[in-house]
Amino acid sequence: MERGKTVERTNILKVYTNHNQEENVIIIHPNDGLDIGLMNSSHSIKLSLQLVRDPGPFSSDWMIDGSIMLENGCKTGSIELSTKLWKNFGKPDNLAIVKNNDNIFLMQK
Repeated sequence: MERGKTVERTNILKVYTNHNQEENVIIIHPNDGLDIGLMNSSHSIKLSLQLVRDPGPFSSDWMIDGSIMLENGCKTGSIELSTKLWKNFGKPDNLAIVKNNDNIFLMQK
């Protein structure tokens, strides 16, 4: 994490999966996007393939290019992941999104 930068995070989100969804795409409701400073419908990000357990410090190892889509069709308080990504993270029921600059980390509580 860069010095002087604020880390933003969402509340805990209920995980839903979709086997047709691209692996590196995360879908959340626009209201949940506001929690981490996202207002446009699509954001290019670096996504960590490692699940974090606490809010910092973060490692940018294992980062892939990805995107977050803000969609009204996604329930408030939920996150939609590809089935493959969900399995990669150990099949969690709930996650929070942590944003550090353009890096996105998923945190399990």
